[in-house]
Formats: sequence, C-alpha cells, structure tokens
Amino acid sequence: ENNAEISYNTNLAALAGLANIQSIEGNLNISYNPLLLNLSGLDSLTEVAGTLSITGNEAMLNLGGAGQLTSLAGLTVVDNPALTSLVGLGDLSQVPYGLAVFDNPGLLELSGLGGLQTAGSLTIAGNSQLANLTGLDSLSNVTGPVSIYDNIALDNLQGLEALTHIGGGLYLAGNSQLSSLSGLQQLNHIDDFLMIEDNPALPTLEALDSLQSLGGNLFITNNENLSDCAAYGICQYLADPQGVVSVQNNEAGCQNEQEIAAACGIVSAGEVDFSPGIRFFPNPATNEIILEAEKIHE
Repeated sequence: ENNAEISYNTNLAALAGLANIQSIEGNLNISYNPLLLNLSGLDSLTEVAGTLSITGNEAMLNLGGAGQLTSLAGLTVVDNPALTSLVGLGDLSQVPYGLAVFDNPGLLELSGLGGLQTAGSLTIAGNSQLANLTGLDSLSNVTGPVSIYDNIALDNLQGLEALTHIGGGLYLAGNSQLSSLSGLQQLNHIDDFLMIEDNPALPTLEALDSLQSLGGNLFITNNENLSDCAAYGICQYLADPQGVVSVQNNEAGCQNEQEIAAACGIVSAGEVDFSPGIRFFPNPATNEIILEAEKIHE
C-alpha cells in the first residue's frame, strides 16, 4: 500500500503545500504534531482508501480543512486533548473498517459525522467530557462490534436513534454517569453478545424493548442501581438463550437471571410438578404455554 504519514513535526502548524493531493491509496497517519490546529491544507483530498488516523496532536481543535474528504475506509481519532468536535470532514456515508474515537479529554460532541450510515465497527471510549453521542444521527448499521466504555460524563446514548443492527457484540461498561440507554430504542438485532457492566447510575434497560434478536452471550453485572432488566428484548432472549447468561451484583429485581425471568413472566417447567403423560411447551415460555395430555385409559 502507498501509505502517507505526517508525524512528529514539532514546528508544524498547518499542512500548507499539500493542496494538490486528491487521493491516498493506503492509510493516512497524522500524529504527534503539537502545534497543528486542524487539517487545513488538505482541501483537495477526496479519498483515503485506508484509515485516516489522527493521534496525539495536542493543539488540534477540529478536523477543519478536509471538507472534500467524502471517502474513507476507516477513521481513528485518539488522544487529541484540545479537540472539541469532529467538524471539518466531508459528508461521509460509510467507514467500512470502522470508527474509533477514544481518549480525547476535550471532546464535547461527535458533530461532523451526521451523514454516516454504516460503519464496520464503532468504539467510543475514554472521552471524559462527552455527554451523549449526538452527531451519529444517521448511523443505522454497524457490521461489527460496538464498544462504548469509560466515558465518565456520558449520560445517555442519544445520537444512536437510527441504529437498528449491530453485526457484532454490544459492550457498555465503565460509564459512571450513564443514567439511560435512551438512543437505542430502534435497535432490533445484535448478532453477538450483549455486555452491560460497571455502569453505577443506570437504573433500567427499558430502551431495549425493540430488541428482537441477540445471538450470543448475555452479561449484566456490577450495575449497582440497575433494578429493571425486564426489557422486552431481554425477556425474549431469556425465554430461549443463545449463549451463556451471567447476571449478578445489580440492584434487587436484576440480581440474577431468576429475578429477571420472574419480572418477565417467564415460566419454567422445572417449577411445576406434572403427572406422567402431560407435556408442556415451549420451555421456558413467555405469554403463552401449551399443555398436552395423553389419553387416559381406564
């Protein structure tokens, strides 16, 4: 691949002189340039065939200057302490390699990605001032995993209202102020695991009521105020689990699998003493059960 790198330039304040570059066949890495304020100078760049990585640029305020950039395979934005938003890129509709935004302590919002519809993965982590995910409002499909963790100011997941499908697992952990999963109301399918752990302010999973399928393990652990786990999608899963279920160290009502099942109204045949010749199905069940009895001969 023909990669390009602009890194470790201690006096570089702008990218002037690169105005004729229209495309890069590989990755573009812009890293550890302490005076660089934005991407001004990349005004003609329309395509990066690989991943655009923006890492460790201490003074960078936004991604302005790359407004023609409408085609990226991946975007990684890491450890840019002055960065407040992602404004400045062109109208991206997809990043098939994925989007990763982590350890940007000044990041207030994800504005700048409003046209993004599909991503290969999504990682939002360690952004200490990020309160919600507004800016990802068109994202409907993530073909791989979604990981949202260690964002200590994150209050909710608003911004993900268009998300209907996650092709990997969903990992929500260590978001100490997360009080609602609002934003996930349209999420229908998670193809792999669901892990919700160490979110001490989270009281309910009701935003998962639209979840129709969960294809892997279910872990709900160490959420000390979580008492309502009987969202429709969770109840449907527990009626026919597709993997390991681990529920522990949450508030009463969600302390274990049995408490959630009871809140869901799930009945297990193991709780009922049936006489020989009587069959009960499905097992376990929600909403409706069928009892069949063999013909009794005198």
